[in-house]
Amino acid sequence: YFLIYPGLSFVGAGQFTEAAEYFKEAIALDPRFGRAYVSAALNAYDLGRTDEAEMLWEEAFKHLDTMTQRERLRTLGLYYSMVTRNYPKAIETYQELVDIYRADDAGHNNLAVLHFFNLNFAAALEEGAKALEIYPDMAIYRGNYALYAMYAGDFDVAVEQMQQLLETDPAYYKGWLPIAMQALANRDIDAAREAYRSMQQAGTDGAATALLGLADTAIFAGNFAEARELLEPGIEADIEAGSQYIAAAKLTAIADSYAAEGDFDAAAEAADKVLGVSRNEPWVVAAALHYIDAGRLDDAGVIADELTRELQPQSRAYGLMIRGLIETENGEYVAAIESMTQAIELADLWMLRRSLGKAYLEAGYFAEALDEFQKSKDRRGEVASVFLDDLPTFRHIVPIDYWLAIAQKQMGMSATASQNLEAFLAMRANGGAYVEDAKRRL
Repeated sequence: YFLIYPGLSFVGAGQFTEAAEYFKEAIALDPRFGRAYVSAALNAYDLGRTDEAEMLWEEAFKHLDTMTQRERLRTLGLYYSMVTRNYPKAIETYQELVDIYRADDAGHNNLAVLHFFNLNFAAALEEGAKALEIYPDMAIYRGNYALYAMYAGDFDVAVEQMQQLLETDPAYYKGWLPIAMQALANRDIDAAREAYRSMQQAGTDGAATALLGLADTAIFAGNFAEARELLEPGIEADIEAGSQYIAAAKLTAIADSYAAEGDFDAAAEAADKVLGVSRNEPWVVAAALHYIDAGRLDDAGVIADELTRELQPQSRAYGLMIRGLIETENGEYVAAIESMTQAIELADLWMLRRSLGKAYLEAGYFAEALDEFQKSKDRRGEVASVFLDDLPTFRHIVPIDYWLAIAQKQMGMSATASQNLEAFLAMRANGGAYVEDAKRRL
């Protein structure tokens, strides 16, 4: 226990690399200490070491009988939420935990996280507030509360909470994320870069996330080559260090930079490299989208089939989204709209709304397309990190102005459409996908 608590303190500050050493030492001292395996598994997951995390979970369950009722409920809740991703079962388990132990801050915090994963930001804020009330000085609880506000699109509240946190805990690197997002939402590129440079000073994990943020900002601003120059040098080192998740995130951002530039074949080739490093859900979804843009529909179809067989509703929703995009490419517009509408019933994901808007637009249903693109723009908080993993992806918001303008033009809203086209072109001064078409429509 004396080693677990310092490790958890490092986790609370977002310093996962440092925490790993404490959990490793705790296991070495007591190989039957189930909670140490759980803590180590969670930390390995945060570091992107999924294989190691799975092995640690297996060891944790061997020692489930040594845990108290409270520890068992916490362990099972974590397992359902992070390994099998059976969110309804996880919510049921954590609700049982807080019903028995009403002041269990971890129970309230993890319930908040699960509501967040289910895109119920209001419930996440409510449970997050309970955890924060119990432990107001716990950095991770205040940080989570601020992040929920960011994803809900309330950047002002998110920034206020994070600034308060950073005053007492400068090492909490995620504190800079809402600050950068608010800057990008205001199209203040310099302020966003400054926020990420500050994040770079907050430990190893802060430096890795900040590099992704600087690249995201570069793509957002239309500086595609700059993004690749930032990301490419460190990928091999990430893989060698066991940080496959971060390496895959970098490769995905590189693929996104090519796609934003209009080179869809290069984006698909970069996606191939992503899947060679990691097949975690965010990266297979992103790869499938690049395959579709490059005309590699069969490759995307394989991914769609894999995802629709998963237990987690969000996975199946992504699978149906990809299938719908393939159907759109094949001119099967009604089938595409049905696939995506069915997907939204499973999980109302931001990417789904954007994709459904494209399907409606291709099918000639301009009023419906307009509504979906407007929803996509209004839900900008989710674009901060489209896969809800706190890795910056605000670059995806820029093309929404272009798609929205096309729908508005078709609806006779010429003045508003022109404003959106100008906003899109302002971020694409160096050219890129859809730029020539946007200029022609303007």
